[in-house]
Amino acid sequence: MRFPEPGDWQMPRSGWHFHLPARGGAGRLLALRILGVVEDVATSAGGTVVVEGTHTLTRRLVEGAAGDYGNSADVRRRLARDHGWFRDLFGDATNRSRLFDGRVIDGVHVRVTELTGNAGDAYLMHPWLMHAAAPNTGRAPRSMITDTVFAR
Repeated sequence: MRFPEPGDWQMPRSGWHFHLPARGGAGRLLALRILGVVEDVATSAGGTVVVEGTHTLTRRLVEGAAGDYGNSADVRRRLARDHGWFRDLFGDATNRSRLFDGRVIDGVHVRVTELTGNAGDAYLMHPWLMHAAAPNTGRAPRSMITDTVFAR
């Protein structure tokens, strides 16, 4: 649940995470995150923001670390250390709207996308897809439900 906040919508600088540690069999999907839209979510109204492509970059880190790269904070630190685009996302870059345009990093197109939709819509998300809560500058509270389905 995200309640309306005053002011202009700003892309989050903090809170970027994913839900499972970066470990395991990189070639096998261990779980799937489900985000269900309970009430309509318009642009700038508190939709979750995701960084497309981070599940692929994370998989590569896991493969390079023999199956265990650590938690989402470890991945964030590594991405910020190696790539200016991620330093800008997690830091104080002045032109943050350009992050929606994205960049190609190690052959993977990454960009920020805001998850919006109508009541009843659902998103299926890889658990290594980096995401964050975004401010709700709309007029109504935003409600979404989440669940994780694990492989046997």
